[in-house]
Amino acid sequence: MGLKVGVLGVGPVGEHLVRILNERKFPVDGPITIMATRERNEIIDGVPVNVQKVSEDLFKKLDLVFFAEKEGSKGASLEWADNAS
Repeated sequence: MGLKVGVLGVGPVGEHLVRILNERKFPVDGPITIMATRERNEIIDGVPVNVQKVSEDLFKKLDLVFFAEKEGSKGASLEWADNAS
């Protein structure tokens, strides 16, 4: 049984993190949830993904969240870390 994993950030760090998790067959239950400050479609490692808008409700569905980069002027970790715990 794997973990429900999320990655907050879709820049180079977030993309690289998703690639590493996939390459090393990290025990993930279902697809990795990719989050950012706004919803959009992206290509990560050659695969189209639906980037979801980060929210407190989304964190409740995940077992583990990686904060992959600064998102916006405040920074994602400063803005969302308390909600993820």
